[in-house]
Amino acid sequence: TEYDLEYRKKKETPVQVVDEILRNMEKEYNSGNYENIASFYSKNGKVIGRNTIVSGEEELKKYWKSFSSLAGTWTLTNEKTEQVENLIWQKGSSLIKDKEGRDHKVSFTLIFAKENGIWKILQDAYW
Repeated sequence: TEYDLEYRKKKETPVQVVDEILRNMEKEYNSGNYENIASFYSKNGKVIGRNTIVSGEEELKKYWKSFSSLAGTWTLTNEKTEQVENLIWQKGSSLIKDKEGRDHKVSFTLIFAKENGIWKILQDAYW
C-alpha cells in the first residue's frame, strides 16, 4: 500500500486572524506593556474616537502609554469579522476595568491590512 502525502498550510480564517491579534493586545495591556500595543498597528495606523485622532507610530506609542494611568485589565470581544478583498473589517467591544474598579466600555471597528505579510490595524474607530 502506498500513499502520497501533500502538506498544505492550513489557511487562517479572518476570525482566527483577528482573535489572535485581540488576545495578544489584551496580553500586552494586562502585562503593563501599554506601548507595545502600538506594534499591532500599521505604520500609517490611526485611532479615531470621540475627541481623539491619533496617527502614526510615535503618536500611537504615546496614546497607548497614557493608558498606564487606568491600568487594570482589558477584555476585547470580537462581535463580527468579515474579509473584503485584501482587508479585514472587524466590529467588537472593549472593556477596561481600571485599577479603581471602574468600567470603561466602548464599541469599536477595526480595519486590518497586510503590511510586510503581517495583518496590522490600519484604522481603529471607537465610540
